[in-house]
Amino acid sequence: MDLFIDKQPYEEFYIGFDFINVMAGTDEISSATVTAVDELGVDSTAIIITTIKQYLDPTKVYVWVKGGTHNKTYTITCKIVTDIGEKYEKEGEMSVVEV
Repeated sequence: MDLFIDKQPYEEFYIGFDFINVMAGTDEISSATVTAVDELGVDSTAIIITTIKQYLDPTKVYVWVKGGTHNKTYTITCKIVTDIGEKYEKEGEMSVVEV
């Protein structure tokens, strides 16, 4: 599991999931689905992710993170499908801390 930097509730920025080390040769990402849950398993996608700002490059998914609740940790899951039909999944954790 990846570990992203802590963020403050006010902050908004991109994080990335890189699949280059698992994808075949010249294969590219054709679609991606990103979700988030808090430490209790509650769906927090709408709270921590702005889906409309998500974008892909050939081997990486960029996810716009926002908001969140102080002292909560979110697990962000990224599932992709490639041009040749391969499917991969990565997860990362991000803590929200008001400093």
